[in-house]
Amino acid sequence: MKKVNPIKKIGEITSMDDKYYLFKSLLYFLSQRETIGILDLDFKQDVFKIKLILEKIQSDLKLGILKEHRVFFGTLLKVISKLDYHKNQKVAEFLFEISLFMEPKQQKELINYFLNSKYVNNYKRAFDFLLGKWDDSFSELLIQSWEKFENEDALEVIVKKLPEEYLDKILESLCPYFSEEEINNDFELKILRNLLYARKSKTFSSEIKKLKKDDPISYLYIKKELKEKVEKDFAIQVYNKYLRSRRYLPKWYAEMGMWDVLSDIVKNEEHIS
Repeated sequence: MKKVNPIKKIGEITSMDDKYYLFKSLLYFLSQRETIGILDLDFKQDVFKIKLILEKIQSDLKLGILKEHRVFFGTLLKVISKLDYHKNQKVAEFLFEISLFMEPKQQKELINYFLNSKYVNNYKRAFDFLLGKWDDSFSELLIQSWEKFENEDALEVIVKKLPEEYLDKILESLCPYFSEEEINNDFELKILRNLLYARKSKTFSSEIKKLKKDDPISYLYIKKELKEKVEKDFAIQVYNKYLRSRRYLPKWYAEMGMWDVLSDIVKNEEHIS
């Protein structure tokens, strides 16, 4: 308690001034429990103090997680939606960074909040979390969010992670986001379209066949994802025509098991020898 008293005497911090760095330094002397206890859970402290205390708590987690931490996480999850923007973002950033320390139930509660938040940064945090720490148990939450908001930032998670049984439910609503007009102006969106076609190759079989003529690189990308070989002459023709694609076409052909294509390319490329 003696160490806590000097810290509590420091008044409002309004910028990264001397008080800011003094407060930050004093926090290092607090135990894990003392650091948790010094945060005002009514969040009347200034945003700089909140930021520094949360950073200290995050650092302390490396020493081990206490039962007080579990309770603390639960408290933050209950109050986060009531905070003003700046305090909300500090708490949201903290919860995102320490989410691996949460129990699965708390993780779901956090992602559910992020997916329904009015703040753009929060639902982006949800998608970042789901891309890196996906579990099929999040499928319902993602589906519900998509059906409610159709947020384009969710497309990557949906295409890459959502199990097929859930993907089928929203497939029709996804297609407009992958129109020719859209993908011609967005290379990453085209890659997602190709991944979607690969995952649902039977559904999009006619579209895939059309790509062989209209967009051979996309066609090969899809075939690579499906681990399906293409005609040898076609593969070599594309390699010879699309010079800028030579950076990755050999790797794709290797993944497709097309040794004969790569062997012929080596024979025909005089500069290689």
